[in-house]
Amino acid sequence: MKGKERELYYPFPLDADALFRYKRVTQVGLKESINQHIELMLQTHYGEHKGDEDFGCLLWEMEFEAPLLIAGHHDGIASAVKQTISRREKRIGEITVKAVVAEDIVVNRFFERPSARRKVSLHIQAVLEESGDPYDFSTEIYINPLTSKV
Repeated sequence: MKGKERELYYPFPLDADALFRYKRVTQVGLKESINQHIELMLQTHYGEHKGDEDFGCLLWEMEFEAPLLIAGHHDGIASAVKQTISRREKRIGEITVKAVVAEDIVVNRFFERPSARRKVSLHIQAVLEESGDPYDFSTEIYINPLTSKV
């Protein structure tokens, strides 16, 4: 391992209370820091971050564009996610994103009834800029509910 791979980063969410009280704050390695940053970008709507209105992912702008979110139409989503990551996460390069959209049945824990939701499964492969080592990350994001079964 070289350079930044050994460096430690503050995690998300940051325990600011411990930091300001000069207590030991848990830290994470490079790959976990990148994972957390990508998760934050993917889960943020444009305009939601008050300090940076352009922070976020186009995925949420597509949320109600049904043709873009049907199973089988993944290129637009993969492209939007790649654009977001390429623009904001400079610690990785040679980024490829694969997206799969599927319907998933989720049981609402309060009403105990199933509802269909769209799930976007993302697989991101890249290269760590500092070392040239491979980077691999997968996540799933649930978006707009489709229907509810009574």
